[in-house]
Amino acid sequence: MEMIERYIYAVTTKLPQSQREEIGRELQGLIHDMLEARGESKTDEDIREVLLELGSPKEMADKYRGSRGFLISPSLFQSYATILKLVLISLTIGLSIAFVIETIMNPVSIMGHFAELIGSIVQVGLQTFAWITIVFALIDYKQLIPEGVKQGITIKWKPENLPVVPDKKKQIKRGEVLFGIIFSILIWIAFMSFTRYLGILVFEHDELKGVALFLNSDFLQYFLPAIYIMVGLSILKESLKLVVGRWTGKLAVSILVINTAILLLGLFLLRDGAIWNPSFVEELLSLREWGSLDSHAGEIHRMWESAKEWVRIGFVLTIFIETASVMYKGFKK
Repeated sequence: MEMIERYIYAVTTKLPQSQREEIGRELQGLIHDMLEARGESKTDEDIREVLLELGSPKEMADKYRGSRGFLISPSLFQSYATILKLVLISLTIGLSIAFVIETIMNPVSIMGHFAELIGSIVQVGLQTFAWITIVFALIDYKQLIPEGVKQGITIKWKPENLPVVPDKKKQIKRGEVLFGIIFSILIWIAFMSFTRYLGILVFEHDELKGVALFLNSDFLQYFLPAIYIMVGLSILKESLKLVVGRWTGKLAVSILVINTAILLLGLFLLRDGAIWNPSFVEELLSLREWGSLDSHAGEIHRMWESAKEWVRIGFVLTIFIETASVMYKGFKK
């Protein structure tokens, strides 16, 4: 009966979450009815012939979905729609928060801020839609066309090739994936809209006097492509986790490759400190205008250098720990 469970699992994972349990019961009843029609004995060969008669899991899932021939197949559309909705909603909320902050900081230019908000939502929304669609279309292409078919060889589906039903400990929690995507989106928005506020804000008489920026505004535009690529790779990583749904060696290796690319890009950004504001301490001292700060300027410089070093160490450790955890989960039996 294990092969029946594997078949039902392979079919239902290609269907929307809300339909899986009901269709799983229906499919199980159908298979048992077909076995009963063959007689009292239920050998492995009988089960194999019934599953062959039903067709591959993809074909069966297509029948339940009643659709086929899409750019993104029904088996992946639910994951695609989930990722797309989450990213677009997160972007809209994040950009709206940026609009509110901009308005508070500079209420005179509220109409200009609103126009920027609408323009950003449209521009970023279209770019996001395009990139996520391309990524899922490529994932779908790699899944639906095995290597043998690409080489002109027709591969016949066999029940023996059904995936094993994963242990619950091997399954990837959707909450983990959603948290990773939201975090990536927040980083993206921070560099898109909040760079002029990424620093220590100094107020005087309840009004913003100035900001001692953490980042080098003169060179930040040259670093933005690398930052956007890192965010895109992070979203791709979470998308793969959502699509696969369970920890496997292949998924672990894919994440290892993506994390290596993110690590190299991060080290490129931090390699010589060019991304940091070289005048941060001086700007802070001039804004605060505290004599005690002037007398401890050397100490503040040391704290600033130490903070930058800890950011670099923390980034490397985070990537290393996540990758080690993923490899353990992927190859643990």
